[in-house]
Amino acid sequence: MPFKALSSGARRRDGEMMTESTAAFARRIPKVEMHVHLEGSMQPDTLLRLARKHHVDIGADTVHDVESLYGYTDFLHFLEVYQMSTQVLRDAEDFALITYEFLRNQAAQNVRYSEVMVSLSDHLIRGIDAETVMQGILEGQRRGEHDFKTRMAVILDAGRQWPDLVPQVQQVAARYAGRGVIGFGIGGDEANFPPELFTDEFAAAREAGLRLTCHAGEVAGADSMWGAIALGAERLGHGVHAHDDPTLYAELRSRRVALDMCPVSNVRTGAIPTLHAHPIRRYLEDGLLVTVNSDDPPMFGTSIANEYRALAEDLGLERAQIAEIALNGIRASFLPQDEKQRMEAEFRTAMGRLDE
Repeated sequence: MPFKALSSGARRRDGEMMTESTAAFARRIPKVEMHVHLEGSMQPDTLLRLARKHHVDIGADTVHDVESLYGYTDFLHFLEVYQMSTQVLRDAEDFALITYEFLRNQAAQNVRYSEVMVSLSDHLIRGIDAETVMQGILEGQRRGEHDFKTRMAVILDAGRQWPDLVPQVQQVAARYAGRGVIGFGIGGDEANFPPELFTDEFAAAREAGLRLTCHAGEVAGADSMWGAIALGAERLGHGVHAHDDPTLYAELRSRRVALDMCPVSNVRTGAIPTLHAHPIRRYLEDGLLVTVNSDDPPMFGTSIANEYRALAEDLGLERAQIAEIALNGIRASFLPQDEKQRMEAEFRTAMGRLDE
């Protein structure tokens, strides 16, 4: 059911919503986040601190140096920088720290619930034990949820560029199903490792009761998205190429397959040339189930609050449309249905108060 239209303030003469009140509404609105990577949420100062702790040379000595690393020539270059940054995560204390800080930052942006991807392959490939990763994350989650009154669940994300590790990630996810892990998916090098390579792992994850996601339609086209749907993926990460195939577009709309979209990330990796060219508004208005997310916020110079601001200021969405996207996050989540209904009612009440 669409969110009740809210008063939207004045318009610029070109019709684009650029009022301060709309931008403030976008920042203050209650949020959930469905596509955010834990490791990619590590703050630059934390990255430096952990590099010094473990004597890891990351080619940076200051926060400014770290931020300079975040200029990518293409998506594969981004993956290289991402994998380099994970080198500083060595023990359970490190994983607890970044999880605790993640929840603190989410709470500061009025995020009530997050489904957080953990790039377990990046740690297994370095010889870090899965139990070290998971126990650290669960401890950070326990403390962070208590201190900041926001919640999270984990989706274990396998880097498809290491296909031999994907079964191991799936098995860890199954072992922790119901104990902090809610889902399983694949990310990484989409162009060279299509979803169909991982049919068995997705089937086993579904059998274990895990919910399924897949990065698709970010740097590869509609075929990648068809492959992800065939595996049973309930949400697709990015999906900016959905409109390339009208049959796919209609299928996504009719089946309500969620597209977890990350506008700033898509510009920074070159998937989309500019924010103004991003298809999220078109997809929303055409009735697709779209959410907005920050992906790897410090690595893309963004935050979930900034993504909502961009909806208003760069993409011209009105308050009712922004509210609808926030509610779509709840609808696309892997929460039980009764929790979704309760949270949606709470969000509607909070949104109404913002307009008073």
